Amino acid sequence: MDEIRECLVSPAPESFYILQCAMIKLNEQIIEQIIEQIMKMDQKIMKEGYEYECKEEEESSMSTSKSIQTQIETSANVNANANANANASNKKKGDSKSSKANANANGNGNGGTGTGTGTVIMLLPSMDTPLTQDTEKAQFLMKLAPRIRALEKNAFRSISQHLELILKRKLRMSRERERQRDNTQPNSNSENEKSSTSTSSGMNTNTNHPIEEDQRLLLGHLFRSFALLGRGSDAESMFASVAIMPIVRKKISIGKLDEGGSRGECAGLSPLLKEIVSDIKDLWGDVLQLVESIFDMSMEMEHYNKDIHIHYLSTNTTKGGLARTSDSDKSKIDLVTAGVWVPIARALMTDPAIKTAIFSPGIASIFQANYSVLEKFLSQLSFNLLKPSSSESIEEKESGVETADSTFGGDEDKLALTELYYEPDIDTNLIRVAQARIYGHGTTVEFSKKWNLPIYYQLRFGEVCARLEKAIQQVESDGWHAEVYSGSGSDEVVHSLTKNYGFELPFFMEVFDTLRWLWGPEVFLKPLTHRFLRGTIQILGRVISFIKDGLEGKIKFGSEAAPSSSSIDGASESALGTGEDTSLSTTMPKIDRSYCWNERIEDVASVSWELTILETYLKEEHVQNVLKTLNSSGPEHLGGDEMSSLIGEVMVEAAQDISPVVDTVWNEIIVNILTAKCTAPLSAVKGVAATYRMTNRPPPTQASPFVGTILRSLQEFDTTFSSRTPSYLGTLWKKTIVDTIADLYSTAVAELIETVQRTEEALKNRKVRRAAAGGMSDGEKVRLQLFLDQQAFSRSIEDVGIDPSSIDGMKKLISLTKATEELYLKTISS
Repeated sequence: MDEIRECLVSPAPESFYILQCAMIKLNEQIIEQIIEQIMKMDQKIMKEGYEYECKEEEESSMSTSKSIQTQIETSANVNANANANANASNKKKGDSKSSKANANANGNGNGGTGTGTGTVIMLLPSMDTPLTQDTEKAQFLMKLAPRIRALEKNAFRSISQHLELILKRKLRMSRERERQRDNTQPNSNSENEKSSTSTSSGMNTNTNHPIEEDQRLLLGHLFRSFALLGRGSDAESMFASVAIMPIVRKKISIGKLDEGGSRGECAGLSPLLKEIVSDIKDLWGDVLQLVESIFDMSMEMEHYNKDIHIHYLSTNTTKGGLARTSDSDKSKIDLVTAGVWVPIARALMTDPAIKTAIFSPGIASIFQANYSVLEKFLSQLSFNLLKPSSSESIEEKESGVETADSTFGGDEDKLALTELYYEPDIDTNLIRVAQARIYGHGTTVEFSKKWNLPIYYQLRFGEVCARLEKAIQQVESDGWHAEVYSGSGSDEVVHSLTKNYGFELPFFMEVFDTLRWLWGPEVFLKPLTHRFLRGTIQILGRVISFIKDGLEGKIKFGSEAAPSSSSIDGASESALGTGEDTSLSTTMPKIDRSYCWNERIEDVASVSWELTILETYLKEEHVQNVLKTLNSSGPEHLGGDEMSSLIGEVMVEAAQDISPVVDTVWNEIIVNILTAKCTAPLSAVKGVAATYRMTNRPPPTQASPFVGTILRSLQEFDTTFSSRTPSYLGTLWKKTIVDTIADLYSTAVAELIETVQRTEEALKNRKVRRAAAGGMSDGEKVRLQLFLDQQAFSRSIEDVGIDPSSIDGMKKLISLTKATEELYLKTISS
């Protein structure tokens, strides 16, 4: 201070350099005093922990700040006087060097605050303010940084020890209560065991116990302290290792995993996971609820909460999942995910025996059961851990203040403090957000990659293909009625499929059961939805290809059969009786029983009807079954109406090749077969003339016998398959057949009439004699017969449901026989 006063008295230029050095020295003294106070505070914290008096510390810090503020003001006043003297000196001498010194004095005297001359207030910078090198502020923070780090380290060590101590104490108290309960219940009956168990369970979940209430209060403060220090991940790791891992190690073992089943079946996986969650909920449920309510992360999760389940199910998830990426995330604590789920997942993934038993895809049924159990467990984890206990809610409603009064023994001070305790408010939104964090965690992504889902799909699809190929081979050997259905409960299921759906051929029952089995809850896995959809299309493609090959005559049913054993034995005996060599006689030729099923109209129509049923099922009921399976296999149905529309489009695309096959069957194959059968009787039309030529027979009174057989095949087929004809086909196929037959029939009648006319012209000289004998010529008898046949054929067309007036061939036939109508009326009248 003396040096500063001397500089102020002397206006010499070099005095400003001395003044600058003195100011730096004064600033260093101020910094050393601040560091001294921090060291004293640090030593006191280390010595007394959290129990030092805040009042004493406040007074000490206030006195220190006052002394520092006094020194800062003194320094500011000195700087102001120095500036005034320097300006006066510069005005007198006009020296350029003194002007530079004045500028330097201004820069240093202001302390970098940029406020100009006058009273200067020095403000300590924020920890986030960037500083330049080689300044007093940088030196201040550089000297202060080690002390701050040491203080943070010591504080972290202290709260870590406290957290570990309280967690272990809570575990120890829980074990003591379990031991006491076990000692008091060895001789009790089953009813007493149930009541005592429920009572003890209520004690575990009772948060109003004074000791547990104090522990929960301390845990809340400790977790907040971790968050303030930005060490939330350390708190999560300590909770996982101290509180959760003992429960997990105690429960998870290969013996308990196989409990209730044979070795390797993992029959005990579901009860094991339920038991772990139940124990964690009973012991740490109140802590989990408290921490989840304190560190509400619903706002941070909104941007990916809706799509988070896709991250877990996708095999292309980015490495690391949705881990902490910002400093604000480090001040949050997530015990549900990092404290509970992560240790459970690590225990399942790290133990070689358990890992092999759960994740091995060797046995598809066990793999699917394990995946379904763990997916259901994971989807309900946050709800099972955070949901309010029913016993708590009932107790709170019934007891109210009286319960708190009895708990604290009537202590009014403690009772008054309970009103200030923080009570967690867990709602569905918090639970949903916690579940989203579980799905987005990197451990969940790593856990999902342990499942070898493509191998599982190959195994399942291989089973389906094996069943289908076996059925196809048997049908090729024994025909469409071969018993190829291999589903469970064969007789009952076959009856149900026939009654409810209309299936009659065992092959299509097998195809139906294969598709339903593929999408069943015991086979389907949600992440493989796209593969199962593709598999459905491939299965239908194989079936349709097999049917098309048969319709085109590329596949023959039946096989070459060897002669029966009786015929071989008879031939051998006869050869032995005659003494002939039997080596050649016993080599009998095989009988060729193969046939093309597209030539059998019953097979063609039956296959067409089964395809129609299958197509209807795929477009309607199968879509609903798929959506039902999707909803039941995951925590949420993704996509809603969009997913339903997508599944419907895929099924329509899969079934789009069925309709063309059905149309081809009815409008081409069945039409051709029936047309060929109905055309055969038309050859008898030529015989009508021979019946009356020079036979002296009486005029006809009824239609020819062959007319009733023309459409008989169509009538019989229509009667048999009328209930198994696709409704959208209508009567077009029948009209096509009748049109063709009527055209052929009218052509045959026209040719016959022309032949009769030529014959009559050749026999004109005998007409007078025949008219005198009977009154009607042979030609007239033939025409009359054709007219009667035309009327009978018209009635046959009406019987098959076709309007004769819409048939062009029928119109032609009527015009050919119309001239005979008068002769017919005369015959009737006479």
